[in-house]
Amino acid sequence: MIKEIRSYYPQVGLPLSLSALGVTKEDQLNSLAEYMAQPDNVRMQLIFPGISPADIRQTLLKLI
Repeated sequence: MIKEIRSYYPQVGLPLSLSALGVTKEDQLNSLAEYMAQPDNVRMQLIFPGISPADIRQTLLKLI
């Protein structure tokens, strides 16, 4: 399934990494993690209740 997604995304113009979206700096990554971890971010909190910015940042680092 992952192979299919990785080959499909470029075909339809979707990025495969955060750097492809222009997120390459530490402060951008930290801001994104803070935003995603907000308690009122219902989608994120429903899937990962209580997730912290540090947890998100660690995961996002793998996507750069």
